Amino acid sequence: GPDFKKFKSIVEKMFSGSPLRFLRLTFVTIAPKIADFLNITISPSELYDYFMNMTRANIKYRKENNIHRNDYFELLLSLKEQEENGKITPHVPSHVHEDDAVIDQMKYAEEDDKSMDTSEKWFTDEIIASNTVIFLTGGSETVSRTISFLLFELSRHLEFQQKVQEEVDSVLSKHGELSFEALRDMPYLDQVIQES
Repeated sequence: GPDFKKFKSIVEKMFSGSPLRFLRLTFVTIAPKIADFLNITISPSELYDYFMNMTRANIKYRKENNIHRNDYFELLLSLKEQEENGKITPHVPSHVHEDDAVIDQMKYAEEDDKSMDTSEKWFTDEIIASNTVIFLTGGSETVSRTISFLLFELSRHLEFQQKVQEEVDSVLSKHGELSFEALRDMPYLDQVIQES
């Protein structure tokens, strides 16, 4: 439908590698304060607006319809709700574990927990939207590259491709459709995927 076409268009824009986008990324990385002052962002505002609107619409829909799912978005909503109810507050540890001292990860952390502004909300709609985008981009690129590599290797090694094809055909004729149970009956395909 039209919603999927819009989503697909936005995702394609996210992954476009134009020279302008590279320059924006470089500038934002090297001079973040100047980029912020000049309102230069890595991605066009259209992407930000789309994901913010989608996030707010999903939050509203789930609340209005009392929908709870065992997914990443639900985890973020749960953290937001806990923060709003005062069940969790931002906390920076005042001590450093001896194992952490090696990498000095707390070097720039606040020395005193009281100096933190705990009234500031950490789980805002914007944070939820940014985390879902990170989840989307992290999964999309790694999965697509892995599958591309797998298909390339199968095209080079026809004997393995033939064995995968025979297993898939056999399991699909047994199950009649592609399902979770059918996938569980494809150990060779699983091994090929794991190997890539």
